[in-house]
Amino acid sequence: MTDRPLPREVFPSQADAESWLGENWRDLLESGVEQVALLDEDRVEYQGLSLRAE
Repeated sequence: MTDRPLPREVFPSQADAESWLGENWRDLLESGVEQVALLDEDRVEYQGLSLRAE
């Protein structure tokens, strides 16, 4: 785990967010992030999405 702040990104659409995650999941995992959540305002679209291959 690192002392760096975790990224918090804002996207214009769910597709843009999913695309960004698809491009950056390895960097997140290397930074110590194990799971991510995708929010739409206050509504949770995905929660606890693992970045590790099953």
